[in-house]
Amino acid sequence: MKKEPFVTKAQLDEIIKTYPTPFHLYDEKGIRENMKALKEAAISLPHQYSHLCGKNISHAKEYLNELYDSNIPFDAVVTSDDSLAAGAVKYAHAHSISVPDELEIIGYNNSVLSICTEPELTSIDSHVEQLSTKAVDVLMKVLCGESADKHSIITADIIKRNTTHF
Repeated sequence: MKKEPFVTKAQLDEIIKTYPTPFHLYDEKGIRENMKALKEAAISLPHQYSHLCGKNISHAKEYLNELYDSNIPFDAVVTSDDSLAAGAVKYAHAHSISVPDELEIIGYNNSVLSICTEPELTSIDSHVEQLSTKAVDVLMKVLCGESADKHSIITADIIKRNTTHF
């Protein structure tokens, strides 16, 4: 199934004029329709599918082991940090699960860990260096009594490696 964006570039440009960054854009209608379809089909998503985990490789692996031991099926893991994604890779290896054929994994922050796993992690690069530099520049201007940008756009990139098929 081909995925289509729910907004055009022109629509995004108009949204940015009204709502400068930071903002997150979701297809609320699509999410609600999918949730409604799941409910009508009597399919519920287990609360275990969303988990707040400490930034720790072993914690991520242990939690995925709990899901596995509870026979809760999943075929993708999206994390808030590459260390958690590395834990997912370790979990997959421990259970002889093929990544990305049986389990796709996405990390976040494109850290050095993303190239230290086998397979290497697909990761979202938020460009933390640019964010930090911009934050320091703005702070210095404010502290010096100068005018500073109220809004900045630093886009994240997905760095495709070997833990996903897309």
